Amino acid sequence: MSQRQSVLQFVGLGYFVAPQWRLTASVQLVETLGGRKPGESAFTAANLILWAAYHPVKWFFVGLGPLIAARAYGKWQLDAGIFSAVGVALPLGGGFALGAAVQVPFTFVVRPAVAVSAVAFISYRF
Repeated sequence: MSQRQSVLQFVGLGYFVAPQWRLTASVQLVETLGGRKPGESAFTAANLILWAAYHPVKWFFVGLGPLIAARAYGKWQLDAGIFSAVGVALPLGGGFALGAAVQVPFTFVVRPAVAVSAVAFISYRF
């Protein structure tokens, strides 16, 4: 169990290639706020995630794809893994949606690690 508290920023662009399938390219930045060692950088990770999401109904999705980290564990070093997410997005009107998801990235090149993150988001479909 980790003794660190982190904040994640997640920005992505997706495209529905079929009514129920979305391909997304996302960038995830991670900052560690608490539990760092003295002198350790707060900028913990920078990840590129290319993932596919399946939407069996408009408001629910589940996704999976490769994760490539240019920065891992507070250092500029390559890491890789698998990203997964499950969530809901409730339409607000005008193309906007309010959502929540659970993201579970698993990395394994530098060292095996799993994180579970609860996420709230606003999305826009244009």
